[in-house]
Amino acid sequence: MHGASGECWIKYTDRETGRAVWRSDRNAAMENVLHRIALVSLFAAPLMLPGVTPSVLAQPVRAAALKCEYRANPLGIDIPQPRLSWVLEASSPKARGVRQSAYRILVASNEQMLMAGKGDYWDSGKIASGQSIHVVYGGRPLASGARAWWKVQVWDQSGKPSGWSQPALWSAGLKPEDWKAKWIGRDEAEPYRNPTSPFQNLRQAQWIWSPADASGAHHFRAEVTVPNGRAVKGATFVIAADQSYELALNGKPVGKGSTVRWPETYDVTGMLHAGVNRIAVSAASQSKNAAGLIAALRVDFESGDPLIFTTGPAWQAAESNIENAAWTAAKVLGPYGIGPWGEVGFSEERALPARMLRKEFEAPARCGVRLRTSPAWVCLRCT
Repeated sequence: MHGASGECWIKYTDRETGRAVWRSDRNAAMENVLHRIALVSLFAAPLMLPGVTPSVLAQPVRAAALKCEYRANPLGIDIPQPRLSWVLEASSPKARGVRQSAYRILVASNEQMLMAGKGDYWDSGKIASGQSIHVVYGGRPLASGARAWWKVQVWDQSGKPSGWSQPALWSAGLKPEDWKAKWIGRDEAEPYRNPTSPFQNLRQAQWIWSPADASGAHHFRAEVTVPNGRAVKGATFVIAADQSYELALNGKPVGKGSTVRWPETYDVTGMLHAGVNRIAVSAASQSKNAAGLIAALRVDFESGDPLIFTTGPAWQAAESNIENAAWTAAKVLGPYGIGPWGEVGFSEERALPARMLRKEFEAPARCGVRLRTSPAWVCLRCT
């Protein structure tokens, strides 16, 4: 309480008697006021976490997720001036309207130099720009295999700078003049035919066409018998025509196509039944000099050998698909592989088994020298 003279009277409790005692003490009053101010400051201060400084907490935005050529810490980049990118992260999830107004990139030859704030490869300086993707590296050319450590600092819309981002790196690929290796591989003496390819079934087939040898639409049919008592596991139909076709099985449409070099494969398991099955094809060509049809049906059973039925002498041809049309034996042009078509399917599939190449070597032993890194440079070419 305050006295008439303006002095401060403070109430104390005597520890021995427990009685309240009033006394005037200017110094004690001042200590009491300072104590209250200290308490207010303590609870008003932000919670400090280990390793977090006040300047970090004050940052409205920072750069994160640094990438070089769309990848994080890539090795062997073969572009002399790679593109650098990062994303902006707001320090508070409630922040709105935060944007980048400038950036600075630092690139160094090692991490220690980078953390010391020295960019011996490149120091972009402060660039007034909101760009954060595809920023082209503008520093010294990197030697083959050289590593570049980099980090980014950004400024927000109010011109407040952030701290530096976490460091990232990339390494340069080998320059053409530094390649000392020779191309190696395993060549095939002839086009490779994948044993599991559906085009294997066509190797037993023959090219057929209408005896009329005329351009336009022609119709073909055949019957195949699926044995009774044999459970069908799966069935595929492979077909190609020069120039187009429409396929039906047991009166139901299956599909159509016009890519003779890449035969179509259909799963017809659910369209077959035990007994006689009828195949019908309508094919058309604009030229009688390059007109043909080739097909193969493969039926796999739960046990035993598969049933393979192909185009050949058993097929019939007609100029109309009506039931009473004049059906005659189809004209056999020749076996699979003849010109002008060649090995359709295989010629476009270009499937090769994996090449296993190996070389044994011994690393030279050096007394007292510890191996730090051992990069391997590999270039693949597929033709």
